[in-house]
Amino acid sequence: MVGILGRLLVRLFRQVGNVGKWVEKLATRLPDHIVAISEHTKESLIENGVKAKDITAISLGVNLAEIEAVKPAAVQSDLVLLGV
Repeated sequence: MVGILGRLLVRLFRQVGNVGKWVEKLATRLPDHIVAISEHTKESLIENGVKAKDITAISLGVNLAEIEAVKPAAVQSDLVLLGV
């Protein structure tokens, strides 16, 4: 029984995986431009047929050098946060 169930599950997931790959390929063809969350993602998209000129990679991190370069304000103020 486990063998039959296992084979059925493998067959089902293989079909779902193929549909997922098809949907993913279609999703990369529809937009005029794609914003990737990293250079790695951009390279992966290029390997899968997306043209490099159609992808912009952005970093999700914070550039601390830019933040540290900001001069303190001449006037101090309080920051109040209301809500969640």
